[in-house]
Amino acid sequence: MYRQFLMAALTMGSLALPSAAVVAQDVARWTEAAIESSTEIVSLPDSVPTDLGFTPCGTCGFVTLRMDESSRFFVGKAQVSLADLRRYANRAPTGLDVFYREDTRLVTRIILRTELDSNDTTRTTNPASLPKKP
Repeated sequence: MYRQFLMAALTMGSLALPSAAVVAQDVARWTEAAIESSTEIVSLPDSVPTDLGFTPCGTCGFVTLRMDESSRFFVGKAQVSLADLRRYANRAPTGLDVFYREDTRLVTRIILRTELDSNDTTRTTNPASLPKKP
């Protein structure tokens, strides 16, 4: 009886392994790409969802990416709202990094290469405390 139970358990376990491997493969398969640009080139939208279209450089082709509610925005290392990102981007020309999933062309995050003012630092979220995306 014990031997039959053990064989059944091993068989069931081996049937579950291929599906787990496929899930792990799918997660590892998508990659994130990044475009280095600036606020002189990229116009940030007023709201999401929307398309983000721009020409990253003088010799680059036009790029269109999608943005939705899962897109995250950062000023330096601090996560901010889209409105706050726009406010900082409108101050002066500065570097901007746009990260997106290559398979869906969905913007995962936009990072403005500057730092928050000291009075804004208490209103932000530490990215390390955010839930991980699948």
